[in-house]
Parts: sequence; C-alpha cells; structure tokens
Amino acid sequence: MRQNKNKEWFWTKEKTETLITMAMAGASAGEMAQATGKTKPAVSKKIGELRKGGVDIPFRVYQPFVRGKEDTTKPDKDNADTTQRKCLRCGDMFPSTHIGNRICSRHGREKSSSTWLYDNYGASMP
Repeated sequence: MRQNKNKEWFWTKEKTETLITMAMAGASAGEMAQATGKTKPAVSKKIGELRKGGVDIPFRVYQPFVRGKEDTTKPDKDNADTTQRKCLRCGDMFPSTHIGNRICSRHGREKSSSTWLYDNYGASMP
C-alpha cells in the first residue's frame, strides 16, 4: 500500500476544529485558509462537507464593498450629481443626471424619434 509522504494534505482533527471555531466566529475563507495552511477552495469544500455531516456552521453574510465610501446607500435622484452634456438633437447644453441621458427635456419626452425625423426632414418611415 502506498503511503502519502505529504501529511499536510489531510485535514487533521486540530485543523478541522480550528476551521469550525473560526467559521462560527464569522471568519472569511481567506482567514481560515491562512490559519489552517489550506487553500480557499479546500476550506470552502471542507465547510460544505461539515455542513452535510450535520455540523451547524452559519453562512456568512457578505456586505457590499465600496472603495473609499462608508455609506453604501444609493443617492437620491433629487440630490444626484448633474453634468452638463450636449443634446444630440439640438446641440444645446443641459443638466444630465446620468451618462445615458443625452437628449434635453425639450426634445426628450414630447415626440418619438420617428415623428421628429418626419417633422424635421420629411423622412418617411417604412
């Protein structure tokens, strides 16, 4: 029978207990991997096996990460930053609240593009 020379490959009882303790405390997979000398995928797989075996390990709740911001709430539309952009229809500058807003309010909601083309260029739509 072949013996495995790399004894670190196996999950020892001590490493398993360390993993369970850290998982119960809410540690990340990276922290548990560093403490046990395993990889993140190995830690995740072992936690899954322990859960299937009946060990009650809570699932981590991940918080969204926003670089340099403490508040992760979206800004109100009324308080949103505006940028001056050129209207694609008339060429006038207007305050735009997002990058997709490229038509000023004078042209944006009053007529559809097909009606506007017909009125301005006499183009017939198929």
